[in-house]
Amino acid sequence: MKTHYFPMILLLPVWVLPGALAAAEQDDPQAIQECLKKWSNHPFQGENPRYKELGGGVKVLGIGKSVEDTEVTSAPRLVLVNPAVSVLTKNTYRLLNPNGWYCLKDNVTVLGKSVIEAHCNAHLTASSKTVTVLGSSRKGAEGVTVLGKAVVTRVGCK
Repeated sequence: MKTHYFPMILLLPVWVLPGALAAAEQDDPQAIQECLKKWSNHPFQGENPRYKELGGGVKVLGIGKSVEDTEVTSAPRLVLVNPAVSVLTKNTYRLLNPNGWYCLKDNVTVLGKSVIEAHCNAHLTASSKTVTVLGSSRKGAEGVTVLGKAVVTRVGCK
């Protein structure tokens, strides 16, 4: 790679991130409803089912926290995973409740990688459509990916 392109590559997140974050704006009840529509058969009743919220956050150059849900419930639990932004780093989501119904509000990855570790029995979907620009995303890893990669790994399978 020529060195005169290096500063442009470093500034790419500054140019792309505002637009990607604008695409991530959606209020919580709307996000929950979009996820419930995607699951044709779910155990949640009523127009406004109760749900747990997981904080998203920002992780840049390895600084920041990952998203984690290690609580195991005996009954189905609807969980809204708030937007997380990964820039020039790897961000890991650990969604380990086998009875979890995880609704990813949005995921934004710029020049990085998002790894979603979901329990084998957990349900997973996103409230928005997938947007990938010069990157790759696998089914189940919906969100906005720019020059990056988003993957889902199932754990706890027998």
